[in-house]
Amino acid sequence: PLRNAVLKDRTAAVQYLLDEGADVNVRAVEAYTLLHLAAFNANSEIMGLLLAAGADVHATAENGKTPLYVLPTGSHLLRRNRKQCAELLLSRGARIDDANRNNSWTPLKCAIYFGRREVIKIFLRAGA
Repeated sequence: PLRNAVLKDRTAAVQYLLDEGADVNVRAVEAYTLLHLAAFNANSEIMGLLLAAGADVHATAENGKTPLYVLPTGSHLLRRNRKQCAELLLSRGARIDDANRNNSWTPLKCAIYFGRREVIKIFLRAGA
């Protein structure tokens, strides 16, 4: 249920399920965490809830991607909070230079590839 609430941007449901003790670090397809899914959807409010509940900002999926890495890959239609999401992850200690083990891309290279200017600026200011 928590995975579906995150995927469908149901903030109130996410909060309720977390309050009821749902596992914040449960893994979905390809071992993506809920934080990965919220980052892909660029939902800073849900990301904040997950992080406050103990979500692992450094979690890596089977393919080596971190939540910071998947943030720029979401649809251009989902850019609503991408900047806030990047700032939130970095403020919680996400490592800007963690490279994907499949292709050695960093979050910055991924943001450049997808043309996410607002995220590129934040990553550069963070020392990428």
